[in-house]
Amino acid sequence: YVPMGIDGGQLVKQFLSEVIPAPVRINGNLPALSQYIVAEDNENHLSMLEKILAATNGRLRVLGSGEIEIRPMATEITVRFDPLSNDSIEPQLKAVNDWYSCPNVVRAVMDDTSAVARDDSLNSPLSTVNRGREVWVEERDCDLAQNETLAEYAQRRLKEEQRHYLAVDYDRRFYPEILPSDLVQLEYPKQRISGNFYVVEQSIELGYGAKTSEEVVQI
Repeated sequence: YVPMGIDGGQLVKQFLSEVIPAPVRINGNLPALSQYIVAEDNENHLSMLEKILAATNGRLRVLGSGEIEIRPMATEITVRFDPLSNDSIEPQLKAVNDWYSCPNVVRAVMDDTSAVARDDSLNSPLSTVNRGREVWVEERDCDLAQNETLAEYAQRRLKEEQRHYLAVDYDRRFYPEILPSDLVQLEYPKQRISGNFYVVEQSIELGYGAKTSEEVVQI
């Protein structure tokens, strides 16, 4: 188990250093754990790391040098792509809208307490209003961040679950500063793609130009 009150970044660094030879460094502050995290059956270092990072709103970046960086979730855009000022994306963009599985209501349960977060916004295509129905997700294994209430956790999880509403695949020119978990901005109005996106998957073709294939999800 992982005790409450321990610094999240130092804990992740310790876990990684026990199982890999790569250098690990912390870039930015992750909050201390606000509750215990207990390992389940068949738990391993990676699955425990995922729980710790989720509870502290952190992420891992594997740099080109092989070094692993621990830092908070991205809040600023790394690069903006658009047809006018930075047309680095090949013409074929594949966008997938996942209407069916994205929830608009999240219920978080901890001990004898529960909290419900709802998306009832007129401006949200996933809301209960615009879809005409409720799509529920219930979580009982809640990893609260430091000083986070259960209601705030439910609202955060609703936003995280709705990130996968729009996924976009494309090929682009190589940018060394963009890595998985970073934020990019896409503005392609003809394809109805506009907004900020998390990079969830990336592969680089080693050759002339280092063609990069990427999958991103909207936030």
